[in-house]
Amino acid sequence: MRTLCILSGLLISFLLQLTVMAESRIREVQNFNFDWQFIQGNQRPDSLDQLEDSDWIKVQLPHDAAISGKFSRDNSTGANGWLPYGQGWYRKQFTLDQGYSDKKIFVQFDGVYRDAEVYINGIHLGRHLNGYLGFEHDISQYLKFGRHNILLVHYDNSTKDTSRWYTGEGIYRDVRLVITDQLHIPQYGTYLTTPVVSSEQALVRIQTCVVNDYDKGKRVRLVTEIYDPNGKKVSEAVAAAPIRSGENFEFTQEIEVPSPQRWSCEQPYLYRAVTKIYDGEKPVDDYETVFGIREIRMTPDQGLLLNGEKVIAKGGDMHHDLGCLGSAALEKGYERKLLLLKSMGCNSIRLSHNPHAPVLLDLADQLGILVFNEVYDKWTSQYYGGLESFEDNWPEDLTTFIKRDRNHPSVYIWSMGNEVYKQSGKHEPKFETPEAGADYGVGLFKRMVELTHTLDPSRKVTVGLFPAREKFMVEWEHWNDYQTFIDSNPAEMAFYGDVVSWNYTENMFALDHKRFPQLMFIASESSTNLNFGTRKLSWLELDLAKVIGHYYWTATDYLGESRWPSKVWGRAFFDITDTLTPIGSLYQSFYDDTPMVHLWVYEQTGPLKEWFDKMDNKRWNWYPMSQHWNWENPLVTVQTITNADEVELLLNGQSLGTRDLTIIQQPYCDWQVSYQKGALKAVARNNGKIVAEQILTTASDPVAIKLESDVNSLKANGLDLAYIAVSLIDKNGVMVPNADRLVTFSVEGEGILAGVANSDIFSDEPWVASQKTTFQGKCLLVVRSTRNQGKVTIKAVADSLPDQTLELKCK
Repeated sequence: MRTLCILSGLLISFLLQLTVMAESRIREVQNFNFDWQFIQGNQRPDSLDQLEDSDWIKVQLPHDAAISGKFSRDNSTGANGWLPYGQGWYRKQFTLDQGYSDKKIFVQFDGVYRDAEVYINGIHLGRHLNGYLGFEHDISQYLKFGRHNILLVHYDNSTKDTSRWYTGEGIYRDVRLVITDQLHIPQYGTYLTTPVVSSEQALVRIQTCVVNDYDKGKRVRLVTEIYDPNGKKVSEAVAAAPIRSGENFEFTQEIEVPSPQRWSCEQPYLYRAVTKIYDGEKPVDDYETVFGIREIRMTPDQGLLLNGEKVIAKGGDMHHDLGCLGSAALEKGYERKLLLLKSMGCNSIRLSHNPHAPVLLDLADQLGILVFNEVYDKWTSQYYGGLESFEDNWPEDLTTFIKRDRNHPSVYIWSMGNEVYKQSGKHEPKFETPEAGADYGVGLFKRMVELTHTLDPSRKVTVGLFPAREKFMVEWEHWNDYQTFIDSNPAEMAFYGDVVSWNYTENMFALDHKRFPQLMFIASESSTNLNFGTRKLSWLELDLAKVIGHYYWTATDYLGESRWPSKVWGRAFFDITDTLTPIGSLYQSFYDDTPMVHLWVYEQTGPLKEWFDKMDNKRWNWYPMSQHWNWENPLVTVQTITNADEVELLLNGQSLGTRDLTIIQQPYCDWQVSYQKGALKAVARNNGKIVAEQILTTASDPVAIKLESDVNSLKANGLDLAYIAVSLIDKNGVMVPNADRLVTFSVEGEGILAGVANSDIFSDEPWVASQKTTFQGKCLLVVRSTRNQGKVTIKAVADSLPDQTLELKCK
């Protein structure tokens, strides 16, 4: 009897635990990224059953089907980084238990590029032309419970010029299966704002949609719980309502949060709202929303105020690819880029010029990165492959975009587009008459602003303007008649948004503000302005007291928008291997409060110098320079870049002089140096005290390969990445810049080789391969984890050097 009582007690305890688990998480979300099969081509759906499993390639999502292709000048375009345009099929087989037969089951895609068609068990679910926006399908009624189901996805990216940069192709973002009740909160079903914020308390306003797909009405109770950044429950609100069959009902709740921890760039505190739906007393659905408590204001005279404090949004524009990984939206790759940007003083990014992966927005929330969030580029049918008009699609696209991202505290402004053709008075002849562009974009912009304010009244709306004035007057046509340009009015659309975001026009902000004092400004794209009329470095043209934000084109290098033989843009803070560039050094000196000094040496010959010399428009460039001290010329030009008051240059311990940067009033200065082997050192000082140093040391012949990973272990989740810096080093451990080698890699165990890269923008070597030639002594290898625990062994082999092995754990 005693044993029976103990067993009964254990059983009751176990059942209670199951009940608690069921109550704590009712909705089931399954990661659907794994165990897909892929085949290229345009086969008919009914012909796929005739294929053998061996005809398919096993892939894990996110997956870019184009990044492993060969470069082709004849069959591709510079926009696509000379990589292939194609189409293909994905297939996933899965089984669901009969116990799910009364549930609502959705498959959610964060993005498929492009023209995606989805099938479940032979049933066509729909077609999606815009590859940048996610979508979902209710597959409940088409499933075979207890038996195999087949999910098929076809994409078609064979149409060229749907973008001006590399898009990648295929299922390049996350996929999930969502299982919930017939009474549930739909995707993007909550909207949280913080209309009142103080140090004492915050008011959180929550609008929650509840859908009743039962065939009868339900009396619904809704409970919303607020958890602070430490996981402690701090507030709760309850509401109830009868919801008719087929109705989409919206609850509104206001909840007070005492002593809120406010989200900021320095302290990005995040709260969670857990919303639970009860059918009478039975819990049937729960939905979690991560949000931040913060106040954002903008004024013409102070610019951006975050929680009442003046902030300048500083950073660069970003496209969505991850270099040698292509457009596969892997969290670790985005995290790496954001952390590198923060390390040089950036606190913001502009997401150009399309909806980016949701995982990137999540990271921006977590890391304290302000986001300039943009939905479109040119306002044309390019997003739909020229098959459907922009006018017929933008309201639905914009609604999805705003609802998807409006709970992110990192998003501080909405942008409706970038350098749209209508600003110049143009129209798209295939779908529009000339009247569509006659108002220079004002009419369409006003409608987009109105819809955005309806969907999210809490944020301001803008559009990235082409660098042109009223009636599309451009600066570079008026160098000899500059006063005419100065006297002109801003572009027509500038007066119809909340904020003026202008590309490459920051030299006009102060004058336009004086004439039109209500205007507020963001430098949405900027450049070095090298050899561009009388213009200065963009940061030096700003009134920092008034400007809201400054974005350089671009933050990180990206694939495409290139001229052969270049495969990338090639002018960013960080190059395609995530290495800081001279441009990054320049803007770090403006953005970063931490003292820094960098040494660069001008290239005197070679492909980069020839490329630079041939370039007509150098406004995005800085001089071709490298960071090493192995030179052949007797006289070299050195550039120091620092945010300190003064810098001293020393060669082999002997001073070459000191420069006062407060007199120069710019962060860089050039030095003519008689080259000697040894060590070149820059010393930066504030008030006579050394605050930063950098040394370049001459390297001798290479004797080894160095493999250095950014992590010691990988997560066994199939999604984690290890970035492995590969370098040729001499006997003293100095990287050798002038004895490059072809390095062959093998990856064994619980990792796969995901990509290789070097900093040579002209390289013809593929992005996905088992070998890469070093450039100036280094290259990059990226390894992706499997879902199994174990070891990952990376081996590097190069001519006349000993093999090198690196071991990581996957756990």
